[in-house]
Amino acid sequence: MIAKMDALLKQAKEINQVYSEVRATDRYVRTIAGLVGAGVMAHNKIKGIRQKISIEDLLWVGEFEPRVLEILPALIMKKPSALTNARDLPEDLAQVIREIRRGENKTSFRGIPPKQYSYWLDKIGHKRKSPSVMKAFRLSKEDLACLKDCCQKLNCSETESVRQGLRLLLTAAIKD
Repeated sequence: MIAKMDALLKQAKEINQVYSEVRATDRYVRTIAGLVGAGVMAHNKIKGIRQKISIEDLLWVGEFEPRVLEILPALIMKKPSALTNARDLPEDLAQVIREIRRGENKTSFRGIPPKQYSYWLDKIGHKRKSPSVMKAFRLSKEDLACLKDCCQKLNCSETESVRQGLRLLLTAAIKD
């Protein structure tokens, strides 16, 4: 029993040594400082600097700091300007982003369950505002003409015109 405890203690010390060495690297410090500077993370020893961060650096730091992996999908969706290459994503991360855009967060991301990374979607960027979900509809020519007329009369985009129309329909349905 004591031999097992000694082995576990030795293994924990080795892991701690590796993590300490990683935390001392310039790449780690620069990445965490960028997250702190972007206002998406707090750190008690590293001061924030405003700089763009690469996805590769975030994924690398995420191997040692799981909270970085937790906020990464939200960072890509809500604050892509903080990143150098937000369009060049590894396949597993691209799949998670596609699911978020469809409103179907089902896939874990490198050990982070959807519930954990989804939590950050309304905490980063515009607070309490979740990212829009993409939907596609097939409209007839008459419907498109009606939509264009609505846009011109309301002086708004097609998306905003559809949103306003949906709200009006819901209000009318509630009154009935």
